[in-house]
Amino acid sequence: MSQPAFPGQPFVTPAAPAPPSGKAAANPLGFVSLVMGTVPSLLGIVFLLVQAALLGVGDPATIGSVSTANTVLSGLFGIAAVVLAIVALTRRGASKVLAAAGLALGAATLVGVFGNLLYVVVIGALYGF
Repeated sequence: MSQPAFPGQPFVTPAAPAPPSGKAAANPLGFVSLVMGTVPSLLGIVFLLVQAALLGVGDPATIGSVSTANTVLSGLFGIAAVVLAIVALTRRGASKVLAAAGLALGAATLVGVFGNLLYVVVIGALYGF
C-alpha cells in the first residue's frame, strides 16, 4: 500500500473507469445514404466517358442530353442521400458515422448540381441561348 499524497489524509483508491456501454446499433439507413451519396461520383465518371466518346460524333445536342441526364440523376441521388441521412441521424441508439458521411456526400452532390444549373443559366444569359 502506498503512502497518502498529503500526510494525515487517508489514501483513496481511484475509481475504475466505467465499462463501455456497448457498441451503437447498426444503422442500415446510414449505409444506404452513404451509397446514394457515392453513386453520383461513379455516374460522373461513366457520363464523362460517354461524353468523350460522343465528341467524335460532334452533335452538341446529344452531348447536352447526356449532360442533362447526368445532372438529373445526380440531383435525384443527392436528394435521396440527404433525406436518408437525416432520417438515419434522427434514430436513437444507432451509429451516426455512415449517415453523416452520406449527408456530406449528398450535400456536396447537390451543391455540384446547383453549380451545373447556375452555369447553364449564366451561359444562356451571356450568349443568348
